[in-house]
Amino acid sequence: MTISASDVAVFGNTDLWLANNDNAPSELRFFEAYNTAGAFPNTANYTAFKAQAQTGDITYTLPPSAPTTTGQILSATTGGVMSWVDGPTLAQSFSNNSSTTPTLNLTNSNATGTALQISDGKMVVSTASYASAGTIGGDVVAAHVNDNGVGSSAATITLPTGVAGQILYVSTADPDGVAISDGVTTIYTLADDDVVVTLLFIGGKWKPIP
Repeated sequence: MTISASDVAVFGNTDLWLANNDNAPSELRFFEAYNTAGAFPNTANYTAFKAQAQTGDITYTLPPSAPTTTGQILSATTGGVMSWVDGPTLAQSFSNNSSTTPTLNLTNSNATGTALQISDGKMVVSTASYASAGTIGGDVVAAHVNDNGVGSSAATITLPTGVAGQILYVSTADPDGVAISDGVTTIYTLADDDVVVTLLFIGGKWKPIP
């Protein structure tokens, strides 16, 4: 090979190893522009690459071309092969596997299921129906108690462990009503014609909102 460029160091047909046997990884440093004669690096700053402790060898293969559009980000396979992919934008769509409608699901961190869904421009909260007595799931936002066909007494539905600021809606179709319990006492009795009650978890307790 013939090298005609000036002020360059060329390592041809060879790998460059930054090795160590003092239990400290060596660094590849890139210094910023600097124009002061004398001691170096002095105040010049640098950007460095170095390896962590690893369980195996890793090779990162750079993309074969520059990004095709501004804003693309660097992605990699599990084998370390990197490529440019589109980054998120204000118009980014979120899709599930069962529908072509853009969908964003937000899940409850301390329960399973979807707490809030934004689908096709509509916001949908997690709902559940209960035949009679039971405990409302922690990821449920709106609970409905059906008519269990038993007369003369109200069914009892138990509230989940609340999180400060959590809101829960409870409704019933049972003409006998529903007694809403915090697990110890009944805090609200919902008659059939009450339609729905809104409960707020505040001060460590579930409280009905008038």
